[in-house]
Amino acid sequence: MIRRKWQKPDLESTLSGLKDFQRSTVDYAYHRLYEARDCVDRFLVADETGLGKTYVARGIIARIVDRLWDDPIESIDIVYICSNSAIAAQNVRKLVSAEFGKTVGSSRITLLPPELAKLHESGHRVNVIAFTPGTSFNMKSSSGVVQERAIIYNILRRHWGLSDREGPLRLLRCNVDPERWLETIEAAKTQPLDKTIVQGFVRRCERYRDEFAALTRQAARIGRTGYEPVGFRRAQLAMVGRLRLDLARACMSGIRPALVIMDEFHRFRDLLDVESEAGNLFRALVGTGAKVLLLSATPYKMYT
Repeated sequence: MIRRKWQKPDLESTLSGLKDFQRSTVDYAYHRLYEARDCVDRFLVADETGLGKTYVARGIIARIVDRLWDDPIESIDIVYICSNSAIAAQNVRKLVSAEFGKTVGSSRITLLPPELAKLHESGHRVNVIAFTPGTSFNMKSSSGVVQERAIIYNILRRHWGLSDREGPLRLLRCNVDPERWLETIEAAKTQPLDKTIVQGFVRRCERYRDEFAALTRQAARIGRTGYEPVGFRRAQLAMVGRLRLDLARACMSGIRPALVIMDEFHRFRDLLDVESEAGNLFRALVGTGAKVLLLSATPYKMYT
């Protein structure tokens, strides 16, 4: 990692740009999250549209950065969850100053390994990582996108010694054109991957390594004979789905955010559902002691 001596940002400079009611909100939210005797892990800021919740979030981030700046941690990571990738791209630039912070957006959690590797290699003191829950936390599509499977293939290729054999290639290719699949794999090979995520993913996959090997042998026979046995496609999609889910879990556990911001949190019912897979992924993200800032334009419907 490139280590730089960053100058501590001027907290008062950030706070002075806020309106009085915004600054009061920042001060009270920070107090409840960090300073109160009965401090909380989650805090809701709800107001009418257009009153500057993003700037309130910027102020709270500034106070957290000021608090953690001298801590012996590699970086201060902020996770921003928004329902729309275009809005996320617009808002993350408002959350931290480009002088000491770096932002990265990913439509899917499972595409984070190369993004986080580059982000942390840059050595920025503050990082903002943006997700959109519809594609990041929803793992219903078993095969996912080709870039996800290319990351998975290259990790397993390196750690399980797959050596570009026909079986693994065919098993993880799914319905993608063979030429495009090989091009995607080659492009992914040149990307560094976050080591913590890779180690977590490989550890999770070990329990079904033998099952994966058996399916790759079936896939290789299909390539030679052209005959696909009944049930293979279902087993293939189930395996790819498990690999994608374990990669998502490893990504969530590999991030150590100081703060998670849920913008228009009421849109993310699945993340707050303790029995859903999306809820499990979200708990893996915040289960490391992260504070959660919930933002909502009123009126909002309270959950029971």
